[in-house]
Amino acid sequence: MYKWWENPLDVRATKGGERGVDGIIRHGGEFLPFYIPRPEMPQVDEKDYSELLKFIQSHRAGPESKVLSPQKLHAHQRVDWGRVRNMPPNVLRKPILISSDLYVLDGNHRWHACVLAHLDVHAIQIEREFESAISLLFEFPKTYCYGDGLHNKISN
Repeated sequence: MYKWWENPLDVRATKGGERGVDGIIRHGGEFLPFYIPRPEMPQVDEKDYSELLKFIQSHRAGPESKVLSPQKLHAHQRVDWGRVRNMPPNVLRKPILISSDLYVLDGNHRWHACVLAHLDVHAIQIEREFESAISLLFEFPKTYCYGDGLHNKISN
């Protein structure tokens, strides 16, 4: 399986931004060092969250429920503005997944909608830093990713 986190930092960062003539990567400051396109991120269906929480607990990684100001969290991918603007209010109450270093693991669009609406974010925090939390999510048997626009189950 392709592991984006095994790429050097400068390779990962260029996926999220553009390198200027001075060699500095410019992207608004939010994505370094973790920009990962959505197709490469782990996805877990809401119906599987109960099992996911037990899985996380069995790996001694939390989880912990939190309500946070969205300004305390960090994005790792760009969002689709149309999707954010048209998000129904009931979707904003669905918890997002975050890492211990406060990066959004799943729920970037919901997070950004909460930023725009000045609402607190309901979150489930995995007690691991970003890359370790992503690895743990990929170990969960019901995790999938879209990769190349396809809805593929990840096989470990």
